Amino acid sequence: MRPLLFALSVSIVLPGVAMAQGQIVCPYGLIQVDASHCCWPGQGYALERQACAGAPQCPAGLVPFGETCVVASAASQLPAAAPAQPAAVLPPPPPPPVPAYLPPPAQPAPTYVARFEARRGDDFTVLLDNGVTCRTPCEMQVAPGRHKLRFEGAASFGERFNFPAAPSVVKIDKRRGGGVALGVVGLAVGIPVAVVGAIGTATTVAITDGGTADRSLRESASTYKPVFIGMLIGGVTLAVVGPVVGFKLAGRNKAVLEVASSERGDEVAPVQLVGLGASPALGGAMAGATFSF
Repeated sequence: MRPLLFALSVSIVLPGVAMAQGQIVCPYGLIQVDASHCCWPGQGYALERQACAGAPQCPAGLVPFGETCVVASAASQLPAAAPAQPAAVLPPPPPPPVPAYLPPPAQPAPTYVARFEARRGDDFTVLLDNGVTCRTPCEMQVAPGRHKLRFEGAASFGERFNFPAAPSVVKIDKRRGGGVALGVVGLAVGIPVAVVGAIGTATTVAITDGGTADRSLRESASTYKPVFIGMLIGGVTLAVVGPVVGFKLAGRNKAVLEVASSERGDEVAPVQLVGLGASPALGGAMAGATFSF
């Protein structure tokens, strides 16, 4: 056993022996690798480990065992050599984090106040784009652009408007009943008056121009002849002008879009027909109408 112990002591203790004068005498099988260290052939001295490192090239009679050389007969009796631990290398610091790009939040589409007003106190329900509703007078937030409106209540109709990028006012108006009444009354009164005037005119003309012997009858016919002619003219005029003016005043169901202003002037009240009448008179006919403002 003594040769075995001697071989082990040589492989472990002697690889770093230095002479006092800086000259190195390396034990058997070891070679000088630098100015102050001896290692097995094929090895180098690792300063970070303070030991020889690398796979040794053992001389005759010795075999590698880890990073040293031992007698071949003793290699099977020794515990397995621990693997060499590599020197700890600190990883480089991580790069600074790159701020992620976050897109700006989506901005909602701007909206503006749209006020809906009905003329003459009418009552309407406003339907915007088949969705939002309100009852006049009312306000909605409306985005600029083209929108479809539906009005229900005093009248039923639809409109399309291109709303501006500003507050706006929608004024709703329905067909005027007074104008329709004027047209109907013009026909109802004018036609009968014209018929009576036509019959009376034809009768008086026949009497005055027929050469009747009754003097009083001729005088009467002469007196009423202008009356019937006036009734004929007045009736025809009333029957023609009344409907034209009446239905023109009646207008149509409509809504008007306006840009809202900070100052609103007083609105002129619409003219409304209250009454209409006609009667025959001496030498012509009389017709009258009553309006409210």
